[in-house]
Amino acid sequence: MATALEHAPLVAVGPADRRRQIRLKWAAYAGLSSFFLALTAYNLVDPDIWHEMALIRESFRAGHLLTRDIFAYTPTVYPSIHHEWGAGLLAYALTHFFGSHALLILKYLIAFLIGVLCLRSAESMGADVQVWAAACPITIYLSRLGFL
Repeated sequence: MATALEHAPLVAVGPADRRRQIRLKWAAYAGLSSFFLALTAYNLVDPDIWHEMALIRESFRAGHLLTRDIFAYTPTVYPSIHHEWGAGLLAYALTHFFGSHALLILKYLIAFLIGVLCLRSAESMGADVQVWAAACPITIYLSRLGFL
């Protein structure tokens, strides 16, 4: 069974059309990048990260992961398992070795890499620049909360 794409008419693309496509693609990259940066520029840190960083710091001092939450205001169960210890370890290591700006750099690096991977994936599946340039602002707007 033939698909609609197989019966689509072939359109000759000249050098002027190719240049126009390239300019459109770079204009879309620039516009979408600035839109994404504007939406992710609002910086908010989840207060839990400070607790997790403190627990990792104390775990390093103790020589093992703590099984008791020494910072809890109320009694907790023993052993206490912190499901976010990996985030605390990453944040503590980054800030300890690279300073306080490391978390912000990590945020923008992850956001940039996700954007590049999404665009590369769309282009590899044949999405035209007009299609992804129209769909990206909606996607960027909806994903902004993941990068606060």
